[in-house]
Amino acid sequence: MTGCAVVLSGFLPWYKTEWTEFTGGIQGRQSRSAMAWNSASWWGAAIAISSAGALCWLLIIELSRKGILASHLRWLPCLMAAGGLAIAMWYWQSIPNLELGGQRWEDGALGAAKIGDISYNHLSIYHVSGLDLDVSWGFYVGIAAMFALMVLTFFVAVVKRYRFSLNS
Repeated sequence: MTGCAVVLSGFLPWYKTEWTEFTGGIQGRQSRSAMAWNSASWWGAAIAISSAGALCWLLIIELSRKGILASHLRWLPCLMAAGGLAIAMWYWQSIPNLELGGQRWEDGALGAAKIGDISYNHLSIYHVSGLDLDVSWGFYVGIAAMFALMVLTFFVAVVKRYRFSLNS
């Protein structure tokens, strides 16, 4: 279930841009958002690695049911979930702050683009009156799902270790 939550979180909005726009003398708020898959390849990789950890966990359970001793693999799902979580958090921390330039914005890698554009792998974080660029609520759901998967697979590995040591 937690593996499914990790995959499904990738379809939620992980990044958003919101800006104030004046049209016909009326002020309005505009926004755009992008899923993890459409905003950063590192986030897609993090989801894929964590999800693979969940699949690995199911494979280990199936091997154990068939009598194939897989105790040496019990930590692999936890490590994969932790790796995915670490990649997602690292990429979030590596998103640069934005430099503004007139009516257009620029960051070092992208060059000039229109306000509100979301460029794949070229995200920025910025908060100023009338302009917000940041991660969205789906990012936090994804992080929580990856963390839950990591904790759950950790406790399963600990319990399996205890059970294997009793059988020895």
